[in-house]
Amino acid sequence: MTNSMYGLLFTFLVGIFFLFVLFLSKYLKNKKNFLVFLLGLTFSVMIGMGVFGLLDEIIECFSNVKYSYLIIFVFTLIGFLLTLFIDKLVPDHHDSESKIDKDNLMHISIMTSLAIVIHNFVEGASLYTVTLNSVKTGFLMFLAIILHNIPFALTIMLSLKGKIKGRNLFLLTALVLSTFVGAIFVRLFALTDFVLGILISVTLGMILYISLFEILDEIVHEKNNKYNYLGIIAGLIVVILMFLV
Repeated sequence: MTNSMYGLLFTFLVGIFFLFVLFLSKYLKNKKNFLVFLLGLTFSVMIGMGVFGLLDEIIECFSNVKYSYLIIFVFTLIGFLLTLFIDKLVPDHHDSESKIDKDNLMHISIMTSLAIVIHNFVEGASLYTVTLNSVKTGFLMFLAIILHNIPFALTIMLSLKGKIKGRNLFLLTALVLSTFVGAIFVRLFALTDFVLGILISVTLGMILYISLFEILDEIVHEKNNKYNYLGIIAGLIVVILMFLV
């Protein structure tokens, strides 16, 4: 099997694994505390991935570009403002005084899904490119991707309350296929490092907005729940393990 085929296989399996975790969440018991735990875990993973993962990839993409840090700032800000704009389009979700409001969780799932679709697309493009050079390195990257996709998949499915139809079905389909589509896109239209850096920068801005203005808000509302802090600690452990691999 050629490196190109391995690259397509890895990106396809990422989507299959994501789908498996999505359906697994339907059979979980005590979802309330588990969801609180996942919110804390996801917050740590998203901040860790953004600061220590995506930022490093962005800097590498712009390593030979003048005013690289200005470009990074501008497109990260664009991603941040784009998510803010999308946030305003989604019906208001901060009116309820309940601790984990169902409408708020639906809102977070939509916002997170949009960011993750873009992120998975870029990740698929990156995974395919890496695998073209080294199947071993590509496989290690594949393991890292499915690791940090677990909390995302569980949080999204739980917040969608297990209903897979209509808009939810469209979101889940986009989430499952986005990594593979990213690989196909690179195979057909090779992306330059500059374009890849722009896409990752936009993704970073979206991740920062969701983490700081959506998930963190839910964490504050659940500040007295011990599963909140267990999730944050677990997320920190996941981030550390990801960067030790």
